[in-house]
Amino acid sequence: MPNPNAAVTIDAHQHLWKYNDRDFVWMSGAMGKLRRDFLPEHAQEVMREAGIDGAVTVQARADG
Repeated sequence: MPNPNAAVTIDAHQHLWKYNDRDFVWMSGAMGKLRRDFLPEHAQEVMREAGIDGAVTVQARADG
């Protein structure tokens, strides 16, 4: 049975996106490491290894 008093660790600010150069024009060539998809499945393993139990995600681009 889980301990109801156990601490929970939350990543309080996480950006996720499916990259394309049309919608993310603000990502210059100098931001090459960011010019790819960042989706929940990409974060899960890293979060697990870091002991993070959950995350709060934020919108990375404005809608139309």
